[in-house]
Amino acid sequence: MCEHRKLRNRTLLFSIKFKDTIPNFPSEIQISYAPETIDWPDYPSIQYLLGWEIDKNNMEKLSKFFHIIWEGNHSSIWQKN
Repeated sequence: MCEHRKLRNRTLLFSIKFKDTIPNFPSEIQISYAPETIDWPDYPSIQYLLGWEIDKNNMEKLSKFFHIIWEGNHSSIWQKN
């Protein structure tokens, strides 16, 4: 059998490795349930946030570090100031 015919049954997966220098992110729980506790300047790699049904209190807190660049029915995209 030709070598290329054997390759036809291979999966379309490939391995990846991220740089060791990628900074940490706040935990998913902290982002979802307590975003007001996040010290956003500690995470310069976070440039955008996708939010939905953000209450007025959290909007005020987020607006210190981010601004809305798009709003939909119940969702919004925020960009770091």
